[in-house]
Amino acid sequence: MSTPSREVLPEQNLTSAPVLSRSARPGAKRMTLSCENCQRRKTRPACANCESLGLQCSTRKPKRKRGRHAKVPETAPTESLEGSEHITSPPNVLGIAHTPSRNHIDDGMDDITGVYATHSHERSEVEGIEHLDVPVPSSVPNHSQPFDQVLPNPQPDWSVWDSITPGAVIHHSPFSPGPGIKPLFEALSHGLMTAGILEEHLEYVASCVDLFFQKIYPTYPVVYRPILAEAIDQLAHSVYDLDHKTFALLTATCSYTLAVLPTTTSVNSWPAATVFYRSSRVALAQYAEDDIENPDHTSIVIRMFQSGWAHVAGKRKTSWNMLGECIRLAQAMRLHDESTYSRMSHLEGQMCRRAFWTLYTGDKSSAILGGHPVCLGEKIFRDVVPVEYSVSLGDQDTVQIETGEGTQDMSMLAGFDANQDMWRAAERLLDFDLSRLVSVNGKHEEARRSQTLLDSYLSEFHACLDDLPPCLSLYTGFTPTASSFRFQAETGSPQAPEAMAIQRTNLQVSHLCLKMLITRRIHESQSRSKNGWTQQEEGCETSSFHIAETLCIARDLLYVVHTSSIELIRLNGEACVEKIRLIGASLLELIAKNPNIPAHSALRRYQELFPHILALLDSKASEMTDG
Repeated sequence: MSTPSREVLPEQNLTSAPVLSRSARPGAKRMTLSCENCQRRKTRPACANCESLGLQCSTRKPKRKRGRHAKVPETAPTESLEGSEHITSPPNVLGIAHTPSRNHIDDGMDDITGVYATHSHERSEVEGIEHLDVPVPSSVPNHSQPFDQVLPNPQPDWSVWDSITPGAVIHHSPFSPGPGIKPLFEALSHGLMTAGILEEHLEYVASCVDLFFQKIYPTYPVVYRPILAEAIDQLAHSVYDLDHKTFALLTATCSYTLAVLPTTTSVNSWPAATVFYRSSRVALAQYAEDDIENPDHTSIVIRMFQSGWAHVAGKRKTSWNMLGECIRLAQAMRLHDESTYSRMSHLEGQMCRRAFWTLYTGDKSSAILGGHPVCLGEKIFRDVVPVEYSVSLGDQDTVQIETGEGTQDMSMLAGFDANQDMWRAAERLLDFDLSRLVSVNGKHEEARRSQTLLDSYLSEFHACLDDLPPCLSLYTGFTPTASSFRFQAETGSPQAPEAMAIQRTNLQVSHLCLKMLITRRIHESQSRSKNGWTQQEEGCETSSFHIAETLCIARDLLYVVHTSSIELIRLNGEACVEKIRLIGASLLELIAKNPNIPAHSALRRYQELFPHILALLDSKASEMTDG
């Protein structure tokens, strides 16, 4: 890039960052007036913030005494570039070029805009540049927010990252020549060392990727493994010309994997997950605007994993905000429309299908567990051909299971697709207008049609998991057919692969949680229509039929938990723990409303068992809710 003839800001040194501190300037005094940079942000500190941020701190306002001021004749608004060097300015402590006059700021806007390329999506930043007297150096980030409390267009807290990796300077523009991701990788390595990771850091990254495909991929099949394998191979050969998108995907994958892994699986997993998360946020910030303008499946997946990390960390609002950005990207890409995929490559189309359906169910889960509105509902399919499910990508989606007939290959997409069918069937019930079941003004025929429709929806929901393979069913090893039925002592069924066990836990816990919600909703609607008041208002006891249904759901859930493990539940994320918590809360509420339940009843025994199970799971999100 040729040097422009007009005066512009000098390029920042990519190997060191100027840091102002009182220890670095012995004898220096803080300013008593606000500098131009502070005035632009409408703050009035004694410039301590400028010192800590490494900003050039100066002001052209002379100190004046109180009282009447002498009139100063106005100077000509225009001045030549050559004459600007005669303008008096404060001493240049750091050796940074003197600030050009306001008239030359507009002339150099093209050059300054290039420096601020990654931050130009914020209107306030662009407007601020147009009125600067002291432009901010390109290596200084925006510190308006803490790092973890990010907006839809991420603006990471660079000071937090720099505090973990002192001396590392991030090159802001991914489109101009520079060291690529080398500063990011060096910062990541230093952060992992600080987090107590002693093994070679690239090997640690590779092991995290292996853990993802072993334990997370069965429920989140949204990453194409060769992409990450190639990135790790390039880093192993000290090739740092990876794009920021691939690096952000790699670190986001590791962050979510380590966040949900039990501590027995990986030592120091949570501090390392935090380092990977911050690295991913920093990498995403390098190309965020271009990514929003030209998204692909990684645009959704990266933010989805970052949202998952925030959810595990107990930052539920931050997690929902990030998930909302994923949903907006999917809507902008029109991933719900099958015709969209005719313009994609085969691989990109398959990954986008998986990303959409993962978002589709995640949106419903967030609405139920967090009380958020549903953004991706059945109504988006009204005027389009709904997107189809993905097909297998070969060995990446295949596991081997042992059956009575020997070893067989099975696709993990069977459980993934069944999860989508289950949530779509439940959505029709949760959105059903139960008031249509009541005959109004003699419209008995309309009420009967509504009841018939509700019965068909209920039958579809209860049967949505009936065709699952035995390893994914509620009662594993049991096949309800005449030709395959065996007594347990005769079967000797081998243990299912871990991938199938993870999917089974997710499917069955979600199905029982939805069944509890639907059962309670229908029961409350029927009680309200028959009696004209709610049980909560009148303190009426619950019907024995509803108590029996609730007891059956709770018993099935305890069986799923019993035949699973704490690790399998945790690997399904905080959402799985919250579903168990929701069923337990419904059970305890039922007991509180019905004090006459006998002490020997199973409900009384479950009253102590569910809190015990939740304590074993150690849910951060549940702790935040309880608090």
